[in-house]
Amino acid sequence: MIGGEIRAAEVELAGRIERGQLVVWRRLTLLPSAVFAPDMVSFRDLEIAEGARWVPGQAVHCQTMAVAGYAEGEFDVEHGLWIRASGCVVGTVRCQRLRVDEGGGLIGDFRVTREL
Repeated sequence: MIGGEIRAAEVELAGRIERGQLVVWRRLTLLPSAVFAPDMVSFRDLEIAEGARWVPGQAVHCQTMAVAGYAEGEFDVEHGLWIRASGCVVGTVRCQRLRVDEGGGLIGDFRVTREL
């Protein structure tokens, strides 16, 4: 995406966003080749596919998050965080529910609470 604004219910991001805005009403799936600045994209639910790596550099807030790749940073997940067997989350995470499949990685400060 070179510029402008794109709005969609669900997006699999496999390319580069250089400027503009991507608004995702539901789920954003980051594939291994996704490259973008976090302030260019808004989403409700986040999925990081196997092989994808995301280090946003700023706090991220979402409803649900599923990680099969690698995520590092500060994440506020209103509902559930699911770390799949191939996934790893490093950093500070606050969520209401946490599920980690056997083989999934957690490194950092994790707080599972009723309210965020």
